[in-house]
Amino acid sequence: MRPVTPEDDRIGGLFVLKIGYSHKVQAPPQPCIRVVPVTTAEQLEQVRAIRAVVFMGEQKCPYAEEFDGNDACAQHILGYVGDEPAGCARIRYFGDFAKIERLSVLSQYRRTKLKYQIVEFVENLVRQKGFNLIYGHPQKRILSFWTKLGYEVVNRNFDFHYSDHDYAEMRKCSNRIRPLDDAFRPDGSGPAGGTLGTAGHSGPLGATAGDKALLIGGPKMGIVVNSKRRELTGPEIAGYIADMLPEMSRMARDHNMAGLAESLDRGTR
Repeated sequence: MRPVTPEDDRIGGLFVLKIGYSHKVQAPPQPCIRVVPVTTAEQLEQVRAIRAVVFMGEQKCPYAEEFDGNDACAQHILGYVGDEPAGCARIRYFGDFAKIERLSVLSQYRRTKLKYQIVEFVENLVRQKGFNLIYGHPQKRILSFWTKLGYEVVNRNFDFHYSDHDYAEMRKCSNRIRPLDDAFRPDGSGPAGGTLGTAGHSGPLGATAGDKALLIGGPKMGIVVNSKRRELTGPEIAGYIADMLPEMSRMARDHNMAGLAESLDRGTR
């Protein structure tokens, strides 16, 4: 043994580290996560590719079970990690509830928060459309994920079993529906103005959105008056439709749809 000399430090043989010094490795930046409603054919193909990898590739699900014919009547949600399509889900709307289905995330992105953000996006979207009850059929092996998000198991007298996997029925009910003066377009992209939206209402459809607004979307036709919602009766629905026909006819003529405008005009006579 001998004392450390400056020569040792120069040739890289021995090093003296100061007390308390440590090498700190800076964590890589987290990629941006975003969730969007599917609005293009390319995005729909990305959804199908993700589901094929996860369900058909990893879980050996037959093609006919995974692509069951319901994609055409469903709304699809796509999640990105950075610029890469990484996860997806679909929503089907029924009379008084919405159903979240086909939630899937590619294996390399499952440690991100993408799955949580997709579910949150779906829940916000269905609430904006007027639904407060969401159903799902997740695999039993991932029930803990759904219970953490507030979903409850619905006990039935029969079991769900597909492609060698056991499924459970779950639901989540929320009375915290957003105010209906934020009527959203079908793709969830933002408030819908004009005749069928609530922005800029006047005349037979009511005054401002905060005062009175007609709700077209959602499970039933309803109306909001001073932020309070109620369902419309049959005669009221007929009256509102009759009031909208002239404006719809004008819009049809503005877009060179003379045949539709004439049909609407006949409805007002």
